Amino acid sequence: MIPTTPRFDRYFKEFYLPHETVFKRGHFNDYNYAISENETGDSGGLTKFGIDQRSHPSIDIEKLTLADAESITYLEDWLAVHAEIMPPGYGEALCDIKVNGGNGAKMLQCGLNEILPVNEQLTVDGIIGIRTLNAARTEGKAGLLALLAYREAYYREIAKQPSKTRFLAGWLNRNNDLKTFALECWHKGESSV
Repeated sequence: MIPTTPRFDRYFKEFYLPHETVFKRGHFNDYNYAISENETGDSGGLTKFGIDQRSHPSIDIEKLTLADAESITYLEDWLAVHAEIMPPGYGEALCDIKVNGGNGAKMLQCGLNEILPVNEQLTVDGIIGIRTLNAARTEGKAGLLALLAYREAYYREIAKQPSKTRFLAGWLNRNNDLKTFALECWHKGESSV
């Protein structure tokens, strides 16, 4: 297992794992009994701890350990979205958007553009540069809520496809849970300043 950060550890243990782990019947919350699943209609194929076969063809998903899943998530998702430099709550939200195959940077820029004055609009390029980072810092809680509202709209749009409609309730539940978790992170971050 590679070294991570306390902020990532909290996201991974308190939010990610409860949403990404399926347990053998009768062993809920015992990670020694986590099992893989292959959800019909999910293009990722066989999945365990949120790590899917399609994205990781060289990994034996059935034998994937919790420690390996944590390392993969940290390297491929957390570090990829630069979560650690984002304001509290934003980094966690961007990581979770990446985990679920979305472009968090574009969603953030679109969400912020919904609340920014016209003369301060961001270029929607999917790159978190200094202007996007500063806008997130300046807009604070309102920007975080705008990001998550944009993600909800994104899910609703995807769910218009007949093959994806059945996933909408789960996606919306996850987004609502993320809103609660991300706002809690944001509030804790604000109180420590």
